[in-house]
Amino acid sequence: MARLLRGQIIRGELPPNASLPPETALMERFGISRPSLREAYRVLESEGLITIRRGAQGGARVQAPNSDFAAGYAGLVLQYQGATLRDLADARQIMEPPAAGILARRRDPADIAALRAIVDEEAEHGRDIHWYEPFHIKVVELTGNLTLALFARMTGHLLQLAKARYISHADEAGLPDGTTMVVLAERSHRKLLDFIEAGDAEGAEEFWARHLEAASERLLSSWPDAKVIELLG
Repeated sequence: MARLLRGQIIRGELPPNASLPPETALMERFGISRPSLREAYRVLESEGLITIRRGAQGGARVQAPNSDFAAGYAGLVLQYQGATLRDLADARQIMEPPAAGILARRRDPADIAALRAIVDEEAEHGRDIHWYEPFHIKVVELTGNLTLALFARMTGHLLQLAKARYISHADEAGLPDGTTMVVLAERSHRKLLDFIEAGDAEGAEEFWARHLEAASERLLSSWPDAKVIELLG
């Protein structure tokens, strides 16, 4: 039953926020017992495809497949497999510079406006590291490649947590001042936006590759072989 309902949700036959029929109706329709139905619900809920409300007004409600949910689960798999922080940094180095080049060649006003809005938010929130990761993700998302966008959100989520931990432990661990990372990030984001706005694809790609390499070396300077799970706890 879980497979059939999953297929209907993915094909859009069961739209987001739609309520599934009452349990008795589903049991009769599929010819299954209540325990089997509850097990199917458990599977779909664990996949983020339905939510279950308890009580008289409760029931199962459809949720749209969520890429953030998938990214979070993939992050858990990476941690389990022993992925290192350098793995994540290298993945970003592979994805983002070519994406920056694509945006510069396209020079789409909507892309530029979306990135500028993020940069303006960074300035508004000062030294809060949590506002700097969305820029990286958006650079990849704006290419329109859904597969890369999913990976960008996954790596971005984990790297943001690592950066936040770096800054919170910088003083006691004798690491370089964490605020330096934030200042350089803000400047670099604005510089990349200038390249994109000018339509300089080669400059955008080369600049962003250098920035990511330098940022990775700062982050990895004291944790060269750290595993993701060791850093995030």
